[in-house]
Parts: sequence; C-alpha cells; structure tokens
Amino acid sequence: MPLGLREHTNWIAGERRPAVRGGHFELPRPGPEGPPVGIWPRSTRDDLELAVGALSRRPAVPSEPGGLGGVLERAAAALARDPDPDGTLAASLGLEPRELARTFDGLEGELADVCDAWAPLRGVQRGAGGGAGCASGGADSRGGRALALVRVHWSELYAGLARELVPLFAAGASAVVLSDPTVPELAELFAGALATAGLPAAALAVLHADHDELVRAAVDGDTFDSVRLVGLEPLGARVERWRAAGGGAHFGAGVVARERATRVEFRAPGSSTARVRRDDDPRARAHEVLRAALGRAASLSGQRAGQIGRVVCHPRAFSAFTGELLRILRSEREYREPLPFLDPDLAGHVRRARELGLDEGATLIHEGPDEVACASGSAAGWIVFTNVEPHMRIASLTRPAPLLSLMREGG
Repeated sequence: MPLGLREHTNWIAGERRPAVRGGHFELPRPGPEGPPVGIWPRSTRDDLELAVGALSRRPAVPSEPGGLGGVLERAAAALARDPDPDGTLAASLGLEPRELARTFDGLEGELADVCDAWAPLRGVQRGAGGGAGCASGGADSRGGRALALVRVHWSELYAGLARELVPLFAAGASAVVLSDPTVPELAELFAGALATAGLPAAALAVLHADHDELVRAAVDGDTFDSVRLVGLEPLGARVERWRAAGGGAHFGAGVVARERATRVEFRAPGSSTARVRRDDDPRARAHEVLRAALGRAASLSGQRAGQIGRVVCHPRAFSAFTGELLRILRSEREYREPLPFLDPDLAGHVRRARELGLDEGATLIHEGPDEVACASGSAAGWIVFTNVEPHMRIASLTRPAPLLSLMREGG
C-alpha cells in the first residue's frame, strides 16, 4: 500500500470498519498527472452481510430536537460550513480547494426542500420541535424494520443522496449506501454529517467498492426490501441483464414488481433547460446560463446533474445573447480551463454528440480546448451548438455533459 495516502474505511452503524477481507482500491486523481487521491475499501458480500446484521440489531429512533428534519438541517449547515475538511473531495472532483465552496452554494436550501417535500406525508418536521419521523412505519413483510440499498451517481452530489434517503428515513427504514467509486468521499462525508447531527446509528451504513458485485447481490437476493439506483444508462442495462438472467421481471425506469419483496427503482441523472426572454439583459443572462451549463464550480464543467444543456431563446434576444455567450467563453479562464472528465465514457459521449449535431444540421459555434483529460487518460472537447431544432435528436440528449444547444423559441 503506498505511503502517505489516507486510508478510508466503511461506515457501519456509527463505526468505521475496514473491509472484511482487507482489500482496497486507489482512486486516481482526475487528469493525466498527480498521485492518487486516497485509498478506499474494496468491499465484498461479506461487508454487505456485516452491514445488514449491524443495522438490524439496533433501534432506529431519531434524536431530538427536531426529529429527522432537525437532523437534515443541522447536517446541511455543517456541510455548508466545511464541505471538504481535508481537501479529498476537491481533489476527487478536480477542483481547486477554494472553488469547492461555490459548488455547494445553496446546499442548505436544497436539503431543506427535500425534507419539506416529505413532511406532509411522513410527519417529518424541520426546525425546533417535531416528531420522530424515522420511527414511524417502515416495516417490511416480515414485521421487522425495512431495509434498502441505495447507490447514487456522484454528479447528484449531496442533494441526490438526500432525495433517495429522506423518504426511507421518514418511513422508519434503514439504508445501506454504496458510494459511487468515482467520488466515494461524498457518501462518506454525508454519513459523517448525519451521524454528528443526530441520525441514529442503525439508520445508515456506507460501503465502498470499485465494482458492481454488491449492487448485483442486492438485486439478485431477497435481503433488501428495496434497491434504489441513480446512475448512467449502462448501469441500468447491466441490472436489466442480471434480472433477466435470474428470471426476474423486466427492468426499466420506475418501479419493477417482483414475486419476492424486493423492489428495484432506477433513474438516470439529467440536464435542464433554460429560457432567455426578450427583455433579459443579454450579458447578465449569458453569465448566468454559462455558470450553470459549463462553469467549473457551479456545474463541474458541465458534468453535474441538473446542469443546463439546452437554452430556448426569444428570437429578438437570440443574436445579442449568443454574441455575449461567445465573448464570455473566449475570454474567461473558467471556460478556457474546464475540469477533467470524471466518467471515463464521457469523452465518447461528447464525440458522438458532436457528430450527431453536425449530421442533423446544427451549427457548431464553439468548441472547447482540444484536449480535456479524463480519468482514463483519453481526451475530448466540449461543444456549443446553435440552430438546434426541438425535433433534433441532439436536443433530446439529457445526460449531464459539456454540451450546450441553443434553440429559438417557437422553432
């Protein structure tokens, strides 16, 4: 094991644990150079079994004050104050440490919105007072506490983890979280913040691994009442093959019914659409759009879930807005020095999107640096198209990527 690298551990019912068999993997630093970011456990089914056993033996009762809502509120505040205690998260994302705080602007509001969305249904209350949201319901078919396995794509950051976990905790269920091996520190820091804020130890375990073995074990087995996956389409295709090989029902978007208790849910992270109105200030709006589409900190250079992938612009504002957008792209460092690609297959996706746009008649008006190193060492550019029509396939691409399509309103 290399000297000087921090060795991370699993988080099981409030305790830090190494992998049962002692395996580990090194996380490469994004880009072509630099030492690994750190070392994480390569968990196996033994670790999964250990986590399940530890969660089932302890009561899952939320701490006061504020029940589950209070826990989320305190955890969000702590993460917003110090989102990266030792610099590992910034290094995993390819950001400079000073940039990371801007990535999590609005984090407290995002997590509060997730919690509030479940308050009317589950009795989750935010702030002082409030009930024990974690303790109500959540029973499985055997009369014990329900148990879920969760894996969330790194691009959804803390908000994605909260969207999957809050409904489970609100129903009294416990969860085993499998970190995304691209940025495993996200799940680790989130678990630590929740524990410090008062989440019961028996509500959560976090396991690290650089393989799909544990996802497959959960999908194929009957230990878990639900499996909640957020990932790219290749993960969905793999799960569908596993289920087909095991004789399960067809897998696709949404909930899949099975003869046994386990339910499998899958969704893919997506991009968003922005609008430019006739009376908008073209320069100010171009800055706003670009930060949310290709900004290093705000959108992780187009790789963050929810980044702007399409712009629908009023015809009278189209020319001025496009001119300002191009001026900013060519002049500001944030867009001349984008982050490395974190997902190894993103370079291929961007190249295919470029070919698709040109084949369909869209106009390529800006292309990023000739070489943007990705984790696998390959290279690609990032692209801005104009004259995109709503019926074009390029307009329907929703995977978060450094791709921006400009469309005229009413086109």
